[in-house]
Amino acid sequence: MKNYIAILFATLLLFGACKKTDLPEPQEGAPAIWMKCKMNGFPFEFKVGEQNVFANNFIYTNVSNNIRQFTFRIESLDNKKSVEITFNNYNDTIGDLKSDLDNTLQPGEYRFTYSNSFPVYFFRQREVIISYLDKEKNYKYYTTPIYQYTPSSKAKFEIISVKDAVDERGNPCKLAEVKFSCNIKCMDNGAQYIVSDGHAILPFSGF
Repeated sequence: MKNYIAILFATLLLFGACKKTDLPEPQEGAPAIWMKCKMNGFPFEFKVGEQNVFANNFIYTNVSNNIRQFTFRIESLDNKKSVEITFNNYNDTIGDLKSDLDNTLQPGEYRFTYSNSFPVYFFRQREVIISYLDKEKNYKYYTTPIYQYTPSSKAKFEIISVKDAVDERGNPCKLAEVKFSCNIKCMDNGAQYIVSDGHAILPFSGF
């Protein structure tokens, strides 16, 4: 399975372009960047600038298939853990980066990307993917959309607000406040986490 996933991502890179933007560490007057939630009831928190926590943006574009994804990653080098939230672009066609980001990050509820052949998911607009990486054990957990919408499920992802901001370098960025709950699963070992009370401030820059 690990080899299959590696081949999948290598294939995606052949047909698209991925852009990385390092987010600056917060300075006085710059927006705070953080994420917190509970995993199986235990508190779990990242805050950029504390305990070797960093954040990055990744933008993946596949022009031939009108696919663009905006990914925010926050990671702790000390704890060897990271979380990614990926937004699928909203429109059926790709525009310039700023317009596409403006259309994609809109207040409201989002669905989790669905696929019967997980983790080879079918791209659908206005959907979101959450993944958690335990680097120490080399296990990656993904949202399992087939289980997210049962009557007993409390899974939900919502953008509360989006606003324009400027980082300490003077570069424009978008700040999205999000709340979420979901189930994540590792396809290698079958282990699952229930993620609850998720709350985060996600900056997106480089557009």
